[in-house]
Amino acid sequence: MRRLNLILAALLSLSLLTACGPARTEGTSASASNPVWTETDQWPDNEFTQLVPAPEAGTVFATAQGKSNGYDYFAVSLREVSQEEAENYIQTLKDEGFLPVSEKSEMPEGGSVVIGDFFEKGDAGVSLSFSGDTMGLYIARPQENK
Repeated sequence: MRRLNLILAALLSLSLLTACGPARTEGTSASASNPVWTETDQWPDNEFTQLVPAPEAGTVFATAQGKSNGYDYFAVSLREVSQEEAENYIQTLKDEGFLPVSEKSEMPEGGSVVIGDFFEKGDAGVSLSFSGDTMGLYIARPQENK
């Protein structure tokens, strides 16, 4: 699980950097530092999003999928999320059996709150980031040997 934590930490850092910027669209090369972002307005239904509860608040605006260091991940970015709604989603994850691995909240210059939390349930990990009115979810799990 230590390796999963490192992957989620890298993805969280990426999400904090890209959460407020424009979404990248298909055509960009995919890697942990440069995922392929696809614009969308729907909560996706796939093997990753079925691992976590869908947020009740916010509007989906982009998704990304990739591989990094033996893990597959899927990211969902939502806007129009309040800090209270992000904190409520964190509680929902906990209620669903996700255990916090790391929880961090800070107020950088400019007054916007930044939340960066990691959760695990089984072999799945979820990284949640929040800044301004944007929330990012990164769902990761070990790659299957095929």
